[in-house]
Amino acid sequence: MIVWLVTVVAGLIVIAASLLLARQARCDVLAAGVLVIGGAAANCYVLRLPSAREHHRQETSVASAVYVTAFLLLPPAAAVLVATLSYGLVWVLRPRQRPWFKNLFNVCQYAVAVGLAGVVWNVGGGGAEGAVTPARLAWLVAAILEYFVVNTGAVATIVATAERLPVFHVWLLGNRHTLPAYFGTIFVGLLLAELWTVAPWTVALAAVPLVAIYFAFKSTVELEEQTRAALFQLAEIIDQRDYYTHKHSLRVGEYSERIALELKLPADQAYLVHLAGRLHDIGKCAVNNEVLLKPGPLTAEEREHMARHPVAGGLMLQHFTMFRDVARWVRAHHESFDGTGYPDGLAGEQIPLGARIISVADAYDAMTTTRPYRVGLPHEEAVRRLLAGRGTQWDPRVIDTFLRLFAEQRIRSYASATAGEQVLRSA
Repeated sequence: MIVWLVTVVAGLIVIAASLLLARQARCDVLAAGVLVIGGAAANCYVLRLPSAREHHRQETSVASAVYVTAFLLLPPAAAVLVATLSYGLVWVLRPRQRPWFKNLFNVCQYAVAVGLAGVVWNVGGGGAEGAVTPARLAWLVAAILEYFVVNTGAVATIVATAERLPVFHVWLLGNRHTLPAYFGTIFVGLLLAELWTVAPWTVALAAVPLVAIYFAFKSTVELEEQTRAALFQLAEIIDQRDYYTHKHSLRVGEYSERIALELKLPADQAYLVHLAGRLHDIGKCAVNNEVLLKPGPLTAEEREHMARHPVAGGLMLQHFTMFRDVARWVRAHHESFDGTGYPDGLAGEQIPLGARIISVADAYDAMTTTRPYRVGLPHEEAVRRLLAGRGTQWDPRVIDTFLRLFAEQRIRSYASATAGEQVLRSA
């Protein structure tokens, strides 16, 4: 809420100041009009970036090309108004595309990004008075970087705040595959500015590279998104087979990612740990319902049948390039630190760190979730049992990290909610 409020207030101040200053600034009205229309058209083609968080998603479009052109060609105040009007047109014409608060945030962050970039460029002697020259190159790079940092950073910051995750972690996950296309969009904006100063009619030619970049964005994003969505849907279906463990994988993924970040794993690795947590039980599609849903302890034969699911899950995931590490962790998430686990009897550091993290998160959520044959344990008892298995079943470092997150209230437990649900079902 604070990030949203600060961004909106700053953006509204920039827009108000631009309205006052635009009257005094010399401006190419034709260029401004063309850019407003072009920006509105570009904002109609939005891509949601890959994310495992359904409620907080980052988006991108090729509108940045138009906004870069605006702050290179026009005075800062006029460039801000171009960005505001072009986005505002889409907001008015397609009000249901996003909630009002997201639209307002986007308008304001664009206004700040374009306004600051325009100031940087004009301070360096740029603007409509002259083309980009080697002497102005440093100022051009500074202006583009400023725009890039504010534009991508504002969105990442609000998502990170909502999810209580590091900003860089969220930023990297949202942009890691699309940075080349994003910078391609930005430099098309530079091309548009140069074309306008030479022969305005030629700017129409820029539609070709912009369309190509958009579809490059689209294919890159959709390939990853569709693969992950299909696997997540399968994991969700498996969770739904058992009412009592519904959303179990979602919680394990959340716990696992936060442990990984606390252990200082790189952002990409922490994200993969999150995916592995979401998919750790995907191999249960190979487990019979009679065993999976049995309302009581399993026999030795049934336990052997259930123990196949880590291997099945690993085999399923290893065929996807982006899930190779995830496959290893899913296979090993039932290994024990002392070597008594399954399926491969790995011990200590032989067990991949991702698997050791998931094992702790999985065990905690399993203990605090009500099952047909027992009520979920309270948080305190689950902690006692984790400590009892520290160094035997689970990695001591992972246990200590997980419990520290709880102690410092940087992660929430679902144990109390589980207990409440049990009371309702028993009433």
